[in-house]
Amino acid sequence: MGYEWFKMYSKGWLDGSIRQQLTLEERSVFADLLAFANECRERGVIARAQDIPFTREYLAARFDVPVDLLNSTILKCQNDANDTRKGMPEGHRLEVLENGTIVVTNWEQYQAMPPPKIKETPGESKKGIGPEKYSEGRYGHLVQR
Repeated sequence: MGYEWFKMYSKGWLDGSIRQQLTLEERSVFADLLAFANECRERGVIARAQDIPFTREYLAARFDVPVDLLNSTILKCQNDANDTRKGMPEGHRLEVLENGTIVVTNWEQYQAMPPPKIKETPGESKKGIGPEKYSEGRYGHLVQR
């Protein structure tokens, strides 16, 4: 359970709309929510188990922030009315289900790993490169044997 890292796009974080829409403290809480979503049983879904959400009080204590700050961050990430990129609906960062479970919207899309790039060595055709020549490395990348 849990992964050691997750992808976070630096360009969007430093220059994107989140910088204007959330305060410094709220951005910190949002980053904590992303990190915690990465550690949960189902990546991207902040819940103890299916249909058993964490309480806001627990999350605030876990992140060492006031409950009001946690709530304002979640609310702003749900009601992001200023962002209309590519027809994204309001509140595209987080969704709170009826039972209180917090879902990071598009988690799988943002965390998907691109296929590995395989470089051809001179004189070697792509047909000669097969999966038998590669194995999974320490961090999940394909490495040549």
